[in-house]
Amino acid sequence: MKVSKRVALGAAAVAAIGITIPVLADPGRPQGGTGTTQCVDANGNTLDGSVTWSPTTIWPPNHKLQKITVDYTDTDGDGSPTLTVSAPTGTHNQMTNGVEDVGAGNTPVDFVPGAPGSASDPGTATTTPQVRSERSGKDGDRIYTITVNCSHSSEADLDNPNEVLGQDGTATITVTVPHDQRKQ
Repeated sequence: MKVSKRVALGAAAVAAIGITIPVLADPGRPQGGTGTTQCVDANGNTLDGSVTWSPTTIWPPNHKLQKITVDYTDTDGDGSPTLTVSAPTGTHNQMTNGVEDVGAGNTPVDFVPGAPGSASDPGTATTTPQVRSERSGKDGDRIYTITVNCSHSSEADLDNPNEVLGQDGTATITVTVPHDQRKQ
């Protein structure tokens, strides 16, 4: 590939003065985004803190595994010795009877759990499951649904009487691989 001197000198000048130029797939559907939700226990009580994840959209659909960063953050400082988060299961909408739909990539593993994360309160526990960046050419967007487990150990929150000691909860998050880059 032949590169003109002007292009080479222009690129060198931009790099020399430290300008960062982000490269997005398309202004309408770039990769990225952050989602936020909360964990809820079996009785419907919301745990302290929040669950955030990114990216919420993956592009391009290149059949590679993509890390999803999932954080469980509790900032109330009410004394929980350990916060934990894990993302043990993930599914997607392009399966029929356990078999990927035609044109969906047909790779053997589309979800890999991340190692469980832990932290002290206040703090952030992190896990990084992976999803495959692919989608069916005929079925539209692929939407991964990931179950997130959160827990507090030995915590007594006097400000939240609904919370019990050693509380566990779950949240559901989604990550999308768009069918294409058209604006919606």
